[in-house]
Amino acid sequence: MEKAFHILAVPDRPTLRLVAVPVGGGPVESIPLEGTFSFRAGPVRTCVGTFDDDWAHVPCPTAEPVWRHRQCRPCSGLDDPECVFEPRCRSDPSSCTCVTSFKGVPHLVYLAFHGTLPKVGLTQERRVANRLREQGADAWFAVQACPDRGTARQLEMAISYLYGYPEHRSHRETLPQLARPVPWAAIESRAAEARLRLEGSYDVERALHRIEDHAIAQPVGGVPRRVPTEGLHAGTWVGAKGTHLVYREAPREGRLHIGGPPLAAIKRSDLVGRRIEFLS
Repeated sequence: MEKAFHILAVPDRPTLRLVAVPVGGGPVESIPLEGTFSFRAGPVRTCVGTFDDDWAHVPCPTAEPVWRHRQCRPCSGLDDPECVFEPRCRSDPSSCTCVTSFKGVPHLVYLAFHGTLPKVGLTQERRVANRLREQGADAWFAVQACPDRGTARQLEMAISYLYGYPEHRSHRETLPQLARPVPWAAIESRAAEARLRLEGSYDVERALHRIEDHAIAQPVGGVPRRVPTEGLHAGTWVGAKGTHLVYREAPREGRLHIGGPPLAAIKRSDLVGRRIEFLS
């Protein structure tokens, strides 16, 4: 059994950014997700800590267990991390004090397409392309620019309610998309329909932005099944798209494979903060 590591991040160009355990015992390393692998992921996620001005890793002093977020509140530097996802100042966005890093920051409400499945969302205006890539969208267009996060959240909810566009697409909807080529013509048609519905009320962008450089080649040869993060993972990496890492499972003794070993998918964010042990 090899040395254990604490996963700090899983960037979009699929790598594992990790540090040796005990935390603080070595430099941050980056391991590309390619070829064959075998590792065991632990049951608990703990705070990934912070980075100093020179981008050297600073471990969380209490190794605080985390659930939704990758950092505990002291390490995050936010007064209220939950307010990032659900601004509590929507009645008066200009008065926002709960998320100081978002106060007065321009945001954008967009419509994204996972295959032909649309969803409405919001993000900081400066990082919209990166955010859509992180989510695994195939294409998107801007619906409306907003002066701050609270205003954008109000608009996002209104569009979802009035037009029926969901704010989230589950893995049961997005993973099956990997089994087929990206249907660009159908996406263009669906986007045109959506634009006609929205343009009378919002400053809708005319262009549709494609994201064609996800780190995975579609079709992948089947529908990956989402597997629990905790436990043994072994096989050959296929790639990554949005919130999932995809691999073809190694053959297991006593399991009959028809048409080759099955495809598995790990939720990327759920891997961050866990300790893993690479197996020889």
